[in-house]
Amino acid sequence: MSEAEGAEDEGEYESGRPTGLYLLVGVIVLLVVVSGMFAIGYIPPLLKNGTATTSTHGTAQFITITTTLAPVTSVSTVAGKDSTTTSTSVVTSTLPGATTTQTSTLTQTVSTVSTATVTSSTVVTVPTVSTTTTTQTTTTTATTTPTNPLTIDVAMNPSASPAVLHAGETFTITITIQNRLYNTAVSLYAYQVTPSGTPIVVSFYPQLPENVYAVVGTSYYTIQGTISKSAPAGNYEVDAEISGYSNLNGGAQTSVTKQFIIQTVEPLTFPGFSFPTPTAQFNGTCIALSFTGQTNPTWGWKCNVNAAPQVNGTIQFTVSNAANVAVCIQTTIGSSSMTGYVNMNPYPFCPDGGPGVYVPAGTSNWPFTFSIHNGSIAGAQVVYFTFTRSGS
Repeated sequence: MSEAEGAEDEGEYESGRPTGLYLLVGVIVLLVVVSGMFAIGYIPPLLKNGTATTSTHGTAQFITITTTLAPVTSVSTVAGKDSTTTSTSVVTSTLPGATTTQTSTLTQTVSTVSTATVTSSTVVTVPTVSTTTTTQTTTTTATTTPTNPLTIDVAMNPSASPAVLHAGETFTITITIQNRLYNTAVSLYAYQVTPSGTPIVVSFYPQLPENVYAVVGTSYYTIQGTISKSAPAGNYEVDAEISGYSNLNGGAQTSVTKQFIIQTVEPLTFPGFSFPTPTAQFNGTCIALSFTGQTNPTWGWKCNVNAAPQVNGTIQFTVSNAANVAVCIQTTIGSSSMTGYVNMNPYPFCPDGGPGVYVPAGTSNWPFTFSIHNGSIAGAQVVYFTFTRSGS
């Protein structure tokens, strides 16, 4: 070998040595970097399955680096389970006189925490607003001075027309006088008009006519009337006549006559009869009779009685009173053989000393008992009972 050739070979060797050395150092650094990436959890980008790449660095033909990336396994399951990803890298380095293969496998498991969806609901309660409407009524009372110096107004209680009353009940007539003059004389008078001439109003209070002096201003006067306890049912007329006169300031005179209709209704009814203790010696039955044209209201019963001679028995009647005052009834018995009387032991005296059987106000089925004595006639007999509403 010539010196020139030796020098050429030496130069080639000199120039090739650094290149190979640098390449080796680069491979080592690359491995270190790849290992470091795996160490810190780096997952290389996924390539297609079975793909291999070959790269040649520098001009040295005897150094070959082959990198093989294995298939990547990725398993994902439902929420709440684990998700596993596996990545494998194989690096093969061919150096003069030796081949080095390094395989790195990285498996990364990610625990997926099951996520529960929680719905938070905020309920805002708005208080119910109660709207209260307050109506304020302002009443202004003004005293109106009458146009006339003397005015009279007359009203009746009950105010209905006709005014419905029972026997024995009362009514009132109210007189209101508005007077602006002194020494005004007023006459109060009331009277009744009845077709039969029989008065149904037994009394007025105060006794009429009544003469008074009306005060200056407003004055009130009351007349009370009482219906007779024996008044028959029907319509009746009651009149009130009020006159006023003053000779002062030119004089003033007025007269008011007011007519009222009163309807009297019957308070008494007789629901029935009974034989409280019937025996073989005394028993029977009764039927109601109708009486018309009587001055006072009257009821009758016809009783067929079977009685032995010289025997005592009882018959009980019941009466109801719709009036708000007590009413009395007179009783009579008619028979050729039997005599009797009302056993008054359970009853109080009639009001105002009236005769007859006491019937309290507003009662139903009020009982009263006849004590009957049969004479010498035996067998079936007819007995009549009469009841008349009594009282003045």
